[in-house]
Amino acid sequence: MSRQRDDAAFQVGPGHPVTSRPARPRRWGWWAVLLAGVLGATAAAYLYLHPGLAPGWLRSLEVLPRPAPTLLYKWRDRAGTWQVTDLPPPVGVPFERLEYGYDTNVLPIAPGAKGRH
Repeated sequence: MSRQRDDAAFQVGPGHPVTSRPARPRRWGWWAVLLAGVLGATAAAYLYLHPGLAPGWLRSLEVLPRPAPTLLYKWRDRAGTWQVTDLPPPVGVPFERLEYGYDTNVLPIAPGAKGRH
């Protein structure tokens, strides 16, 4: 019933009904907002999972998670040899706990490379 009333309102002139409704302009606003939201959420999730790939200005805001430090234990065994492991030594053995960030180089510098840049 409401359709007949709507169609009856559209007439070109007296006694000449329009066979179809006039074309409505497309509304891209909601689609653009939805697309921007999906793309933004995807980018945010990617950077949250891969914080090392984020630009420097974003890393300086400290909104991304930081990787946990690597924990190592340095201790001497019964023979006097230094041991560096990711597991603590046996109970009663004194040890030193070492923490390194993911971007810290723990490899020693080669003897001939100290003077080079």
